[in-house]
Amino acid sequence: MRPARLVMTAGLFATLMAATPSAAAGTVNIFAAASTQAAIDRIVGDCNRSKPKACRAVYAASSTLAKQIANGAPAAIYVSASSAWMDWAEQAGLLTAGTRSEVATNALVLVTPSDRGLTLPNGISDLPVQLSGARLAVGDPAHVPAGIYAEAALQKLGLWPALSKRLARMPDVRAALNLVERGETPAGIVYRSDAGGRPKVRIIHVFSDIDHPRIVYSAAIVKTGDGEAARRVMALIVSEAGRAAFAAAGFAPAARP
Repeated sequence: MRPARLVMTAGLFATLMAATPSAAAGTVNIFAAASTQAAIDRIVGDCNRSKPKACRAVYAASSTLAKQIANGAPAAIYVSASSAWMDWAEQAGLLTAGTRSEVATNALVLVTPSDRGLTLPNGISDLPVQLSGARLAVGDPAHVPAGIYAEAALQKLGLWPALSKRLARMPDVRAALNLVERGETPAGIVYRSDAGGRPKVRIIHVFSDIDHPRIVYSAAIVKTGDGEAARRVMALIVSEAGRAAFAAAGFAPAARP
């Protein structure tokens, strides 16, 4: 699963830079995959309880964040939903050696609006017919990890030829979920952690782990943001409290560091 080339717009770069105070101001900036928001928000809350504004988070697709870090955005910690994009950041020399750690795992699910939507009487093979010409919401498989996993699963199941031209390609997995919640598409492929506890959607299929590469979330310290404060926040992310935050958000445990 190789990261795709991503060309960033000047506007998006400016938006992220404006949203993140500089590391010199004493705030540890966590650049985290959009799907980790519930867990990272809780960790940020724990971090800021003892020292207000000690850390904050910026959320986007893992690919977008990796490219922003490469372009000099003031990140101290990178949390990725994709091993491939974490590898990319590591190979580009962006991360402090020895700080990378797995923090959680996840599963891929097919969701539909709770008050209407699809049924799959014969299983996932029914999906192309049941969509009946409508679109399937996914993170963009060109660069969004959830979309890359979705493409791998659909390829493995033999459904990609029928569905590849019918995708609503979204900038991150949360945007794909929002499309289904609003009823703008009858189905979407998202992470189980995103779908859990969302009353406007229901899960109608859980993809097997053998259908796609293992979904692993990892965190590492960014070399340009390294320092005592960043190491304290990283220690919190990989601590029992940090792992509990991921578990409470619907993630499965990762291997111990």
